[in-house]
Amino acid sequence: MTTDRGRLSALTTLMTLQEPGGFTLPAELTDAVAAVAKVSAVPLPELPTYGVEQAASDVLADLAGGRPADVSGYADRLTGVITAGARLDRAQAVVRVAHELAVSSAVNTAADLADQIVTDILRPAFTQLLEQAERLAAILAGHALDTHSLLGAPEVGAAWREMHTVAQRYRQLRQARNLVNTAGLRQAHDDHRGEFADVREPHAVTGHAPGSGRPQPIDYPTDPVELMLWLVGPGKPGKAWLPTTSEQDQRWQDCYGEAQRTRQVAALSARAYAGQQV
Repeated sequence: MTTDRGRLSALTTLMTLQEPGGFTLPAELTDAVAAVAKVSAVPLPELPTYGVEQAASDVLADLAGGRPADVSGYADRLTGVITAGARLDRAQAVVRVAHELAVSSAVNTAADLADQIVTDILRPAFTQLLEQAERLAAILAGHALDTHSLLGAPEVGAAWREMHTVAQRYRQLRQARNLVNTAGLRQAHDDHRGEFADVREPHAVTGHAPGSGRPQPIDYPTDPVELMLWLVGPGKPGKAWLPTTSEQDQRWQDCYGEAQRTRQVAALSARAYAGQQV
């Protein structure tokens, strides 16, 4: 289980991805996260640095100067230091509890909004990004992409540079989904291997037939730009998507759920039969 501290860390990172990722989070969430930082910045009372030794030195200074020793005044000042210390302890306790409440509010808000952020905020940005990548891929198609060739074809060169930005934003949107799920305590319960996390139809790419053994993972290009060209080209049948964890699990169930239930029924029947034979 991810701690509140880990969830807050995920939210803090998520905030920084809004502008580069091309999305805007709900004000309800950004305000809740900002409240945590505001509490952390609350100034605490200062603690005076006056002790018994300094008071004793002041007594000696009084006597050496021919003045009456103001012992009572120095004692009052020491009492004030003790009071200030108690005030600081209480102030620290108040701020600590306020911080805990602010963190709790932030992570609870993330839990309430996690799926909505994926479907209503990140996914539209993700869909537009794929459309942009497809348009750029059409411009780049059939052209050599080495530096010399790109310099000789301004439109192609511009598309190549823009595709780098698209590739970076794609990574940021994927990261944003992961951070939202971490902060919102969302995780896939059926699709443990993440087979359906990036594409909706992985078998259309791998050729795997459910029930024919363990599926082979997709060999995604490691270069960010090549990955974008692959997603809107050879990998397009896989249907890149940005699902909620529930949608991800539902796709796993669509492919493997019936076979799993059949095995479970068979196992129960086998155990029952074995019990009858005892």
